[in-house]
Amino acid sequence: MNCEDFRQAIGADPAVDTPQLQAHAAGCVACTDHVARLRDMDDIIRRALTVDADLPAVDLPPVEMAASGVNAVDSAGARLRRRALPLALAASITLVLASVLWFALPGESLASQLVTHVGHESKSMVITTKTVGTEDLQRVLAKSGVALRPEFGTVSYAMSCEFHGNWVPHLVVQTLSGPVTVLLLPQEESVRQAQSFEEDGYSGLLLPAPRGALAVIGRDAPLEQVAAQVQAAVRYLP
Repeated sequence: MNCEDFRQAIGADPAVDTPQLQAHAAGCVACTDHVARLRDMDDIIRRALTVDADLPAVDLPPVEMAASGVNAVDSAGARLRRRALPLALAASITLVLASVLWFALPGESLASQLVTHVGHESKSMVITTKTVGTEDLQRVLAKSGVALRPEFGTVSYAMSCEFHGNWVPHLVVQTLSGPVTVLLLPQEESVRQAQSFEEDGYSGLLLPAPRGALAVIGRDAPLEQVAAQVQAAVRYLP
């Protein structure tokens, strides 16, 4: 089982647990962290949606309605019970939305999130002569609606990763100065201009693209050159 298969299985049901999933998680820190976050969110949502419909009675002082002679306690208490359940449900829904937004919109910058993601798969950032087959590479790219022209450089790692709720191609390109991570982000519309960053020992470039954005991350590597190669080679599928 690879990371993509693992995350698809967990995404469908965070509670699922099989020997195959356990074996993969035991050797993959990134996927272990991923499933922990999903299960935490699933638990928050489940608890928030658990509403106690058996609400306690509300004791009110006995006020008599002079005109009709009807005791106001029963009618007022019934009104409070009718109102309490919608209020409790509304509070639970609010908690669910706040929890989802907390996971989807963390306070750190996009650059920090990208570096954290790269750090989870740091084993891919090594000098190697290994290359990803053309068919496997195109399969990863096509999942996000992109493709690369054949003349693109040597890709030693290709994975479809979940980022901001979308599947994005995570590639590692070999250069004479070392490996460079390339993340194609076709759904990321927040990048309006080129920006460079330094995070946790990594250098990076974040660039707007014809569809979404492009991130290039490495250590002492020719990021501008790799970014230009990617921009020249990438094709966005209909």
